[in-house]
Parts: sequence; structure tokens; C-alpha cells
Amino acid sequence: MPLGAAIAGVESLKDRPVVAQLLAWNASALQDAKSDRNELTLTVDRAYIRQACRISAAGLHAAVEHCRAGITEHALAGHILHAMSDLGSEYPGLPLFLSSG
Repeated sequence: MPLGAAIAGVESLKDRPVVAQLLAWNASALQDAKSDRNELTLTVDRAYIRQACRISAAGLHAAVEHCRAGITEHALAGHILHAMSDLGSEYPGLPLFLSSG
């Protein structure tokens, strides 16, 4: 059901005390959610950013640890991706591009 139709259906029941009370409660809860949204977003974003930094750092450490003469780009990429996935990374935003020579 489209949101507009749902709102129109509730608006026709506004004269009922229970519905009016629910609408008032939802409106105040929505205002509270809007006022707290910025703080909540910053808190959640910081946690995700810190986790992303830990995952990226693990990949960089794996690259430094395993980079040596004779290793192929695919093998090094495997070490990097393995270290990142151990910390919760599902997949990188872009394929891991490595080249040498």
C-alpha cells in the first residue's frame, strides 16, 4: 500500500480518541527521533569508520608482512583479503589491484 493511501486512511479516523492519541504520540516520538538523529548518526558512523580503519590496517599489515621477491600479485592479494575478511570484511569496494615490475 502506498504511504499516501495509508496516511489518508488514518486521517479519516482522527476523530476516534484512541487513534488521535496514537497519532499525537507518534508525532512526538518522530520529533524526538529527528532531534536525536544527528547524534545517533555520528555515533554509528564513528563506529563503522573505526571498524573500516581496523580492517584496512590489517590488509596493509598483511601486505607488508607477505611482500617478498617471488610472490605473485594474486598470492599477495589473497593474503591481504584473508586478513581483511578475518576482521569482518565481506569484500572490498573495488577489486584489489596489485602490480609489480
